[in-house]
Amino acid sequence: MGTLALGGFAVLRNAALGHAPPYSARRLAAQLVHRVTRRTVPPRRALAWSLGMRFTYGPVLGLIWARLRERLPPSPLLRGLLLGAGVLTFEHLSFPALHVTAPPRTWTRAERAFLLAQTCLFGLVTEWALPRASHSLPAARPLTAPGAEHALGHSPGERQDSAPLPPST
Repeated sequence: MGTLALGGFAVLRNAALGHAPPYSARRLAAQLVHRVTRRTVPPRRALAWSLGMRFTYGPVLGLIWARLRERLPPSPLLRGLLLGAGVLTFEHLSFPALHVTAPPRTWTRAERAFLLAQTCLFGLVTEWALPRASHSLPAARPLTAPGAEHALGHSPGERQDSAPLPPST
């Protein structure tokens, strides 16, 4: 959900700035692909790469955050802001190190403010969405290796918490 919120925010951000900032997903994708392939990336291809990056990076951060958040105070606001601060720090350090943006000190105040706003938005929306998503997912059950059921006192095909599974066809 945080990734989807960023997509809408980027449109507003670019309109307010009058241009895409150095850290826009499309610019980052074009720089990364260019560094690997040594070829100029056309705008449509950069857009495709940026969508792939965004819909990989965002959910991966969400999964990592789902593991870390339980160790933090239960305030959704605090958790969301901490996630946003973590993403902001990561991006400030990694983008220049990967040479995909100019150093942040060269960005305008507005560009820096929008990066802060978008990382906070990502954190807050992700934190808001995680409990809702976890309630809609089926409960996970432990996985066991084939044949391990006997060691656990279960017959093959029998689940620990319910009746035997139907025979497979």
